[in-house]
Amino acid sequence: MRPDKSPGRPKGIGRDDFDALQGTVSTSSSAAVLASEPLNRSFPARSESVAQARHSIEAYIRPLDGADTGGVALAVSEAVGNAVRHAYRVHEPGTIQLRAELLVPDTLGVIVIDDGDGMSPHPGSEGLRLGLPLISAVTTGLEIERHKPHGTTVRMRFSLARAGAATSVEAAA
Repeated sequence: MRPDKSPGRPKGIGRDDFDALQGTVSTSSSAAVLASEPLNRSFPARSESVAQARHSIEAYIRPLDGADTGGVALAVSEAVGNAVRHAYRVHEPGTIQLRAELLVPDTLGVIVIDDGDGMSPHPGSEGLRLGLPLISAVTTGLEIERHKPHGTTVRMRFSLARAGAATSVEAAA
């Protein structure tokens, strides 16, 4: 057992990651229910897991007022897809962890963790290399951390107030 694990934390989530997702929650009833039951899913690092992770996050945030379901689902799909495509060049495909929870009123925190080879340039990679810029465009905060000896954590924050405010402005127009 690695030192950053304890019985109360899901596999692959370090103490700092787990603590970062704890916080004050909104008083709305749907937010309070979600905050008391954080999303915590593990997926094998296979292509079909991208859709499974997307559906999981969509179902989790659908009840939240002001949540940009499409934007959050896009960011999760890109993060999980990046892990599936790039994280296991040396090691056998492992596990991808998806966790989501309300951090403070009107902020959703999402973490994607892989136990792969870590982030590094991959010149032979096919694709448009738009994953991280897309994630950055739809989040209010993005942090990427490489772990030693292997693994990567992608922390994303989404403002629920911003999405709700845009909807209110559009409705008033």
